[in-house]
Amino acid sequence: MFADTRKGLVDLLRKFDKNPNVYTFYDYRVKDAITKKLGWRIDHMLANEKLAALAVECYPDIRPRTWERPSDHLPLIGEFTLP
Repeated sequence: MFADTRKGLVDLLRKFDKNPNVYTFYDYRVKDAITKKLGWRIDHMLANEKLAALAVECYPDIRPRTWERPSDHLPLIGEFTLP
């Protein structure tokens, strides 16, 4: 599991995506940051181990960042199968 053993939390994005170059924030001050893949991972989705076991996907959604006047943060989407 991808747990922070000190807190008992699982980083859901890392559970599903091992790529270290997955970002959730692209600064407007960096020209063409998205196409140059110059971002930061400053948004996280953490879950306890029981909820993390129910997770089926976690990913940043890049589409809203390409809209006119969007946030510089990407929505981080978590999908779960609940009992």
